[in-house]
Amino acid sequence: MTIQELFENAQLDALGLLDDREREEFDRAFWAASPGVQAQIRRQQARLCRVEALLPDVTPRPELRETVVAAVVAASSAETPEPAPAFQHPAGPRYVSPLPMNRARAVSPVWRVTAIAMATAAVVLGGAFLRVRSELTRQDSILSSEAAISAIVQNVGARYLSDLLLSPNTTRHVMTAQRESYAGKATVFSNPDWDCVRFFCVNLTPPQNHRLYIVALGEDGTILRQLATIDSPGGLTPIEISKTTLAGLEPTRIAVVSAPLGTPALRGEIVLRVA
Repeated sequence: MTIQELFENAQLDALGLLDDREREEFDRAFWAASPGVQAQIRRQQARLCRVEALLPDVTPRPELRETVVAAVVAASSAETPEPAPAFQHPAGPRYVSPLPMNRARAVSPVWRVTAIAMATAAVVLGGAFLRVRSELTRQDSILSSEAAISAIVQNVGARYLSDLLLSPNTTRHVMTAQRESYAGKATVFSNPDWDCVRFFCVNLTPPQNHRLYIVALGEDGTILRQLATIDSPGGLTPIEISKTTLAGLEPTRIAVVSAPLGTPALRGEIVLRVA
């Protein structure tokens, strides 16, 4: 059972909506979870069990019951209406008997109490359902945020993340497309304390029967040599280029080229370069 399923079943368990098999599975997963998760589940269940806030905070007047009962008794004991007058038929007078009207039976107090209890239960369960839905939405948002943060840390690298965000020595070099229609984007980060240059790209997929390469450019813009091959599925892709490979090359002279399969990167077309 996943963490999200455990939180969902915890809401249902607090409301008593799990059957025996589901409750056994929930108990096994609960006791197998970490103490922190167990504590959070218990706090959520405690909040759900406090349903008094969903009921109206109203105290009925003592005389209300007598007033309602008296009105019901008076309506139940009302007399049957008087018979309709005789109908004067053209062929002669003829008496038309009134339609039979049976006195309605009084509503059973048991049924009245049951109906009120069911209405109250519907209000309570409706409020509880809204609270469960809101809590599940919040938990899903937390899990999505944690997954996004984990993906960023994995792509950037834990050892570089602090320097990337906070170090004044980190320099960011944004690459620009050489054609307006090109959708790929890339950025180069450099720091004198690192043993490499960090290259990040997104939407950088090669055309059909082509490959993408990171290359070094000369001062006149010609391609000097290949630095790395780009194998990106299209999402955020990090690539490290060691300072040994750069051999003193400035990050501003890094570019991305596209070359047909079997063709050296030196003969490729420049698609991205540092502005």
